[in-house]
Amino acid sequence: MLANEQVREGHCEYCGTEVEARMMEQWFFRTTAYADELLDSMGEIKWPERILAMQRHWIGRSHGAEIVFRIDELAVDVPVFTTRADTLFGATFFVIAPEHPLVEQLAERSPRGDEIRAYAKVAGAKRGEERAAAVEKTGVDTGFHATNPVNGERLPIWVADYVLMEYGTGAVMAVPAHDERDYEFARKFGLPVRTVVASADGEPPEEGAYSAHTDDERLVNSDRFSGLSAPEGANAIVEWLEGQGKGKPAVSYRLRDWGFSRQRYWGCPIPVVYCDACGIVPVPESELPVLLPEIDDYRPHGEAPLAQAVDWMRVPCPGCGGEGRREADTMDTFVDSSWYFLRYCDPRNDEAPFDREIVDYWCPVDQYTGGVDHAVMHLIYARFFMKALNDIGLVGFREPFRKFFANGWVQLGGSKMSKSKGNVLGPDELIDMYGADALRLYMLFIGPADQDMEWTESGIEGMTRFVRRLWRAVGEVAERAPADGPIGGPLARKAHETIARVTDDIGRRESFNTAIAAVMELLNELAPRTDDPAARFAAESAVGLIQPYAPHLAEELWATLGHERLWEQPWPVHDPAMLVHDTFELVVQVNGKVRDRFEVPADTPENELIERAKASPRVQAHLDGKTVRKAIVVPRKLVNLVV
Repeated sequence: MLANEQVREGHCEYCGTEVEARMMEQWFFRTTAYADELLDSMGEIKWPERILAMQRHWIGRSHGAEIVFRIDELAVDVPVFTTRADTLFGATFFVIAPEHPLVEQLAERSPRGDEIRAYAKVAGAKRGEERAAAVEKTGVDTGFHATNPVNGERLPIWVADYVLMEYGTGAVMAVPAHDERDYEFARKFGLPVRTVVASADGEPPEEGAYSAHTDDERLVNSDRFSGLSAPEGANAIVEWLEGQGKGKPAVSYRLRDWGFSRQRYWGCPIPVVYCDACGIVPVPESELPVLLPEIDDYRPHGEAPLAQAVDWMRVPCPGCGGEGRREADTMDTFVDSSWYFLRYCDPRNDEAPFDREIVDYWCPVDQYTGGVDHAVMHLIYARFFMKALNDIGLVGFREPFRKFFANGWVQLGGSKMSKSKGNVLGPDELIDMYGADALRLYMLFIGPADQDMEWTESGIEGMTRFVRRLWRAVGEVAERAPADGPIGGPLARKAHETIARVTDDIGRRESFNTAIAAVMELLNELAPRTDDPAARFAAESAVGLIQPYAPHLAEELWATLGHERLWEQPWPVHDPAMLVHDTFELVVQVNGKVRDRFEVPADTPENELIERAKASPRVQAHLDGKTVRKAIVVPRKLVNLVV
C-alpha cells in the first residue's frame, strides 16, 4: 500500500505502476480529537509562520452547518457540511466523492453499476491535490436522487472527482450559481443554475458563479427567507432545519484520523492478536515490544509480507489461550519518528521506553531543524503524540519542539537530491577527497540554510583552500606570535567585531553562511600579520568560532595553540568597548551618486563633515562651481550634496 504522497497522476512514483484504490481495514490514531488544540496551541511555539500556515490549512477548521439530505431509494440520510447554508435553495444537484462508502451501494442498485465502479476506481486513485486543481471536470450520474430538506426538491446524485473525502463528509450540495467548481461542472453536464444570493444592486454576473460575496448581499429565490442578509439568512435557515431535525450548526476539519497501517515488512508490528472468541486483544505489556521475525521474502504477494511468516503469525490468544493470529500490518515509520527523540534521553532503559523524570528534564526540544516537506506529516504527528502522551501521564509537556528551523535542500542540476530520483552524491567519496570538515563547511556556506542551494564541486575546492589557509596561519601564529602580548590594535578590534557578528549570526539570525564568511574575513586580516601582538587572540577567536562547523579541524588547531579540549571551553565573548571606532569611513555623494570616500574622526561635527565633503578634489570636480542647495547628513555614514 502506498501513501497518498507517493502517488503521481494515478501511478506509483517509484515504478510507474497504476495505483488502484481499495477499501481496506486499517488502524488509526484519532488525531481529529486534538484538532482544536493543534490549532489553538500554536502561540506556544516559535515556528516559522509559513510552517504554521501550512498546518492551519491542513487542519482546515471551518465553522458552518451540517445539513441532512435523504436518499429515499436507499432509505439513508447523508450529512453535508457547508459554510454557506444561505445558498441551500440554490442546490440543483448532489455530488459524492469516488471514495464515499455510498458509491458501492449506489452501484449495486444501478443499471450503470459497472460504469460507476470503473469511474470511482480511476478517480479515487488520483491525489486530492490533482483532483482539486483539475481544469476538466469529470463525473458520472448515478440515476439516484437526494432530497433537499429546505424545499423537498429531488437532486440528481453524481459521483465526481472534484469532491474529496478529506473535507467535510465527502458529499456536497452543488450550488453552481455560487461556487466556481459547481458552476464548471454544471456547465459541462447541462445541469441547472439558480441564483439565490445577490449583491445589493441585485445584478447577477453575466457569466460564471457569483462567489465574490459582500457584506450587503441579500437572499433571493429562497422562499420566506428572501430579503434577509446572507448571514441572517444562513442562521435562520439552520435554526429552522434544526427544529425539523434536519440540520445543526457544526465545525468541520480537513484533518483526518491518521491511518498508520502499512503492508510492509519494515516498521513496528501492531501489537494486537485476533481471536475468534475474544475478538481483537492487545498483546500484554509483559510481551512488548513485539519483534519482527526473520523472513526470506520481504515483498508483498497480495498480502502483507508478515502474513508469510506462518509460525510467527500463529499465537495463543492473550485472553482465552485459544488459537489466535497476529496483525500482519506494520506501523508507518512516522510513528517512530513522532517520539524517538524521547528515547535519546534515556537510551539504556530496559524496563520502559523512557523514564518520565529524565525526559521532562531534557524536553521539550529547544530547537528542531528539518525540512518543510514534513510540515503536515511528521511535525503534526509529533505534536499529536506529545499531547496524547501527556494525557496518559507519560510526559509532562504538550508540545515536542519549542522552536523549529526549516532548512532548504541541496540541489543538483536544479532538482532536490533524492534517493528516489537517483541524483544523490554520497558523502564518503567526498570526505575521502576533502575531509569531513571541509564538506560540512561548504554545505553551510553555499547559501542561507533556510533556502535551496545548488551543489557544485568547484565550490568545495574553494572551501578546502580556506581550510588550508587557516591551518597555515594558525601554525605561523603558534611559532611567531608572542604568548602574552598586549591585546589591542586593529587586529584585536577585528577579532572582537567578528565574535560579535558570528554570535549574532548564529544566535539571532540563524545565518550560518554569513558566520563562516565573517571568519574568512578575520583570516584575511590575520594571515599577513601572524607576528602581531594580537595575532594569538585573533587565531584563538577564529578557531573557537569555526568549531561548530569544523570540530576536527578546530580541535587540532586549538592544540597547536597550546590548549586542550576546545569543546569544553565557553563561547568567545566580545568586548563592547573594542567595537567603538575612533574613525569611520565617510561616503560623499553628489546628487545621490558616490564621488569619494575617506576616513574622518568619529566625533567630527556635522558642519565640518559638510565642509570636508565640499573640499574633496574628487567632489569639486562634480560640483563644477555650482551652488550646493542642500546637504543631507547621515550620522557616521555619509554626506549627500544636492546641487
